[in-house]
Amino acid sequence: NTIDADLHYDGAPASAPFLDIGTWEAAARFPANVMMEFQGKNLTEVEFFILERPDVCAIHIYGEGTSDEAGALLYSENVTNSVNANSWNRHMLSTPLAISGDEDLWISVVVTHHSPLASIGCDEGPAELNGDWTYSDGDGEWQTLNFRTNQQVDINWNIRGDVGE
Repeated sequence: NTIDADLHYDGAPASAPFLDIGTWEAAARFPANVMMEFQGKNLTEVEFFILERPDVCAIHIYGEGTSDEAGALLYSENVTNSVNANSWNRHMLSTPLAISGDEDLWISVVVTHHSPLASIGCDEGPAELNGDWTYSDGDGEWQTLNFRTNQQVDINWNIRGDVGE
């Protein structure tokens, strides 16, 4: 089934890259010039594709940081118990997040693996600017997956945000 969303860079789910043991975040960054269109509205829902079910899964939404690092954590919810494998998953925010329209917004899916897994879905690429951010607890850094893999993996995460009133 197709998922229509206001905020996304990805196309249809194609696969999922293997991520090593540990905790990872896959994120899409939506800069202020994109968010301007949604000023005065709210982020109401996050949609994401999971291929293989991780041990732990959460949704994090961050505010403006820098062009290569997320800002303050604005929303966090553990969604492990509601995640289904090989499908789109939807998370309605318990409290809609107001969009100022003049700040970046980072939408992140957090996964913890006790073995290497292909958990977070992605499209066939090529990566759009801001469509493939990753954070690893192993190195404590935000980097694009394309950079992290020496340009071997060129995709966009299947992470989408819905905007409402």
